[in-house]
Amino acid sequence: MSRIEILLIHGRDGMIQELQSTGHAPVAGSSSLACGLVSSAVRSFGRLLANHPKLQTGLKLDGPGHFELRIGEIPPDLTLWYGGVCDLLKKNLSDAQADFPEFMHIELRNKDLEQEI
Repeated sequence: MSRIEILLIHGRDGMIQELQSTGHAPVAGSSSLACGLVSSAVRSFGRLLANHPKLQTGLKLDGPGHFELRIGEIPPDLTLWYGGVCDLLKKNLSDAQADFPEFMHIELRNKDLEQEI
């Protein structure tokens, strides 16, 4: 069975430094809802950051079912804002995984420790 694989790489502060989403849930019934939830969450996160004048991001879209985003240094005056944005994305993805565990997997990795959490 196909599923959506999400990798969130963060620093010690818990803020996302990189996001990767690959794959699709099978297109039938509730699985397409899972794809829609993930796609909407990661695209909105990516667009919000990419359009912010003080942030540097690298966005890579290699067709349907593939999304990569790298986030540069967060300016000190945006730390609280960005922390909230990260928390919202994590909550959206966590809720989607709780609703559709068979169609998606989320991996959190601490870049500073270079090991899976």
